[in-house]
Amino acid sequence: MERRDFLLDQIEQLGKVLGKILDGFFNQKEPDKINDAINTAELQLKEQLDMDVNQMLNATESELANYVHQRNLKAEHIDVLANYFNTIAINSSSLKHYQTALSLLNIADNIAKTTTFERIAFVEKLKESINNLKK
Repeated sequence: MERRDFLLDQIEQLGKVLGKILDGFFNQKEPDKINDAINTAELQLKEQLDMDVNQMLNATESELANYVHQRNLKAEHIDVLANYFNTIAINSSSLKHYQTALSLLNIADNIAKTTTFERIAFVEKLKESINNLKK
C-alpha cells in the first residue's frame, strides 16, 4: 500500500513539473522568441524529467508507448505533451511533430481506456494538418 502511495505521489509530482515546464512554453507570446522557448522546454524536459524530445520524435508508436509507460505518464500528461508537439508543428510546419502528437494521443486513449471528445477533435485536426502538409 505504501509503495502504491509513493508511486501515486511520484506521478502527481511528475504532472506538476511537466505542467510547469510546458506552461512557460505555452505562455510565450513573442513569435521571435519561440525558438528560445522550444530550446528551454526541451532542456528542462531532459534535465528534470529525463524526457528526450528527439528520441520521442524518432520513435515508432510502439517505442513511444514504451517510453511514456516507463516514465509513468498518465493520459492527461500525454495530452499536454501532444499539445506541445502540435504547437511546435504549427510554428514550424513539421510533419514529424504532427505525427508524434497523433501517436501520443493514440497512446493516451490506450492508457485511459477511454477517449474524450476533445481528444477526438484534436486527432481529427492533426490528421487534417498532416494531410495538408503531405499535399
